[in-house]
Amino acid sequence: MVKRTEPSRQFILQPQAVRRAIGRLANRKSHNHLPGYLALLKCRLEDEPLSMGLAAIERFHGEFLRVPGAPPQKPYLQLFRSRGTGASLLNRNLQGSYAPSSIRLGQPLSHVIRVTANYSLTAGNQSFTYELVEDHADKVLSEMLTGHRLLAVSLAIFLFRDRVISLPTNEISGLVLVLRDFFRIRTNDPDGDHIFETLFEDDSANCSDSDLEEFSV
Repeated sequence: MVKRTEPSRQFILQPQAVRRAIGRLANRKSHNHLPGYLALLKCRLEDEPLSMGLAAIERFHGEFLRVPGAPPQKPYLQLFRSRGTGASLLNRNLQGSYAPSSIRLGQPLSHVIRVTANYSLTAGNQSFTYELVEDHADKVLSEMLTGHRLLAVSLAIFLFRDRVISLPTNEISGLVLVLRDFFRIRTNDPDGDHIFETLFEDDSANCSDSDLEEFSV
């Protein structure tokens, strides 16, 4: 017997849901470099190894953390902070935080990623590849999240705040699978279950199905 799947419907997120999600995320202790890790987590399974680097982190900030109308010198939302005392705006100079020379031994990010220099004899230059260490999820939990897992639904609401989301129903808990798809941590992805269960918790009970609004053109 062929199992039927429900057709996808299109939803957008209510502005007040986004504000509440930002508040929940910003008032939990995390780490300023967490967005860099999330950027690398997202692209870790791409075929081109050089995609794992500063460019991927800059692209992630531009796509998901840029604040419309923010000052050009501080265009990004700094949502993840070690003090967990609200959001602020982040300087556009990401190299100051994520360039190889800025990733110093002893700081949390240095425990999570490994930086490798790549030399090109023909081009006469060098580039850098960033690689997540084998037990990166466990290290992020201890080094960047102080043992408190990320709120999966709140993070999804924040990341996809300006996007149309495909879901079979209007249940807000469906955003957990959307988030797992986004970061490639589904059950059939390498270490998908371990990464998700180590780093994320389902906080859909703190959200509401009414946070989703059906989208129509």
